Amino acid sequence: MTNRAMMGMLRMHAAARLGRVVAQHESKLELLRAVAQQDGPGSAVALGATLRDAPPHPVFDAVTAPDDPIAVLERWMRLERFGHTRNRTRLVDSSVTPGSVGLEHVAQDGGTIDPLADLFVWGMLAGVLERSGCRGVSAELTTDTGDSVVVYADGGAAGLAATVTESNATARILMRWSPTAERPVVPHAVADSPDTDDTVVTALHRLVASDLVHPWRVDEAARALAMSSRQLQRTLRAQETTFSEAVQRARIEAARRLMLDRRVSLSEVAFCSGFSDAAHFSRLFRRHLDVPPSAYRDLALADAE
Repeated sequence: MTNRAMMGMLRMHAAARLGRVVAQHESKLELLRAVAQQDGPGSAVALGATLRDAPPHPVFDAVTAPDDPIAVLERWMRLERFGHTRNRTRLVDSSVTPGSVGLEHVAQDGGTIDPLADLFVWGMLAGVLERSGCRGVSAELTTDTGDSVVVYADGGAAGLAATVTESNATARILMRWSPTAERPVVPHAVADSPDTDDTVVTALHRLVASDLVHPWRVDEAARALAMSSRQLQRTLRAQETTFSEAVQRARIEAARRLMLDRRVSLSEVAFCSGFSDAAHFSRLFRRHLDVPPSAYRDLALADAE
């Protein structure tokens, strides 16, 4: 789990399945084993998929923002790095067939992962894709004998035999979805005075803020602002800034606002604001505001009370 909200979701749904109050000290794996003992291994997939219906949250919103399912999955993998989790999800093959991708779940230390933890992650990813707007999401394992075992389809987890968790077959999965036509990109036009330098800078900040996690490039931003790359860079120089600095400023301002949300940890603030990692966020935040993020947040929350 990389997010407190995800763990809270798991506790709530596990308690409903177990018919008892779930203690705070019970770990994710303990809960998955308890539910699987009662309802079978498919329950781990079902618990993961409940992420689809979780309440709005900045982290979930940032992960599911793209239209492209592969981009959504890549953001999930990036979030795992921010969470310093022991396990990671990886793309194995993104060109199997249109509307499908091969994934694997691996331990960073080279150890083994409990099969129920694998199934839980596959359920979460199915839920994440559906939350992002994907339709026809399914997931299937390939056993040691070459047989395919569907673990998720038609909006729900499939019933799985206990033998599924007795092999290493849960570590890899083929995720599928119904391919849909890409939605056209609507240019973000510069408002009112396209020839005014400060308006262009404001429009650029607004563009970056529309999807902070997106890796904005000069040519892409210029196209969205109905400008040439050279014109955009020239305009930014006239304002004594650069494209990189303007993007950083937009992300820092977004991070400052997000810090007022107590649900979001500082590492999650860094992720949602589009920084490459928590250390990068801390370094740039201090450079721009001359104070570390933790100290700034303490002051901001105190002032908000």
